[in-house]
Amino acid sequence: MRFGLYDFGILDRDTLLAAAGSKSKGLKQEIAYPLLREFSGALTEAEDRALSALYFKLRGGERNTKRTYSGKYERVDAKIAQAILDEFPSDQAIRVHDMAVSNGATALDLFNHLQGRENLSFHATDYFDLLYQVDVPESDWTVLFDVEGKALQYINYRRNIVIRVHRSDRHYKLINRWMKSRLNRDVLPKAQAVLKDGGSRVSELPLWHPDFLNAVSENENLTCGREDLFAPETAPVEVIRIMGVFRMMSDTRHVALLNAVCKTLVQGGLLVVCMEKKRDISLLGCSAFRRVGDAMVLAKDLAEPHDISDIVLGLDLSE
Repeated sequence: MRFGLYDFGILDRDTLLAAAGSKSKGLKQEIAYPLLREFSGALTEAEDRALSALYFKLRGGERNTKRTYSGKYERVDAKIAQAILDEFPSDQAIRVHDMAVSNGATALDLFNHLQGRENLSFHATDYFDLLYQVDVPESDWTVLFDVEGKALQYINYRRNIVIRVHRSDRHYKLINRWMKSRLNRDVLPKAQAVLKDGGSRVSELPLWHPDFLNAVSENENLTCGREDLFAPETAPVEVIRIMGVFRMMSDTRHVALLNAVCKTLVQGGLLVVCMEKKRDISLLGCSAFRRVGDAMVLAKDLAEPHDISDIVLGLDLSE
């Protein structure tokens, strides 16, 4: 800390690697963003642990977290892959759309289980796939924006200082409040104007895991992109998988989401959903549904029945 301001110089890459074994309990969200750019390419085991600690603190937007990790769904990955392989003839092309995949770690897990299947393409998407870094003219400050153009954080790389834009002032010390007020007044409007105009002062900070990006570069049948769950553009597809996001939504939102994504399925296509059970998060709900006409029918429960099974089975895709 520097006079109440977060100083990420005290937690450089080497210090973070050393602390990763303890899951970096003291790591603050403010310093996770500037340290993220330190990780790219092939990672060592220690680097991967450190990056996992960073992702646990990151947000891709005001309402988006990046807390996924490789092996999260290892209890069902093989079962999901086998269900996909069993559902379609070996000579049929399969297009898989894995949605809301966060940093892509779990998408890579499933892709690896499907390796070797010919005529298979795998597209992984997430709406919050990157951040925009804007270097403010005539200033030492960089402002981070999410994909919707909402400011998240101020970073001064020269002085190693970070200030979160949306943190409640009651959690900040007096000097932080003063600094944030000045930045909101003098720096943010300039950064917003630069972001709107684009140019060399705007750069992208990908939120995809480096291992996933490496796999994308090495496999022609693995791609990634940005996609809105409520307005999917990748269609038609044989398989859609959605994991985890349902916990954060109401039933009304569930219906809207499921109607949108299931309409992108071909006849006979599969929807696979998976999430920890509400009654016991140690249990995993995972089910596969098949599109038949304008309805969805249960193909197979791959673990405990999913909590939203009744909603899926009640869909009317003609509407």
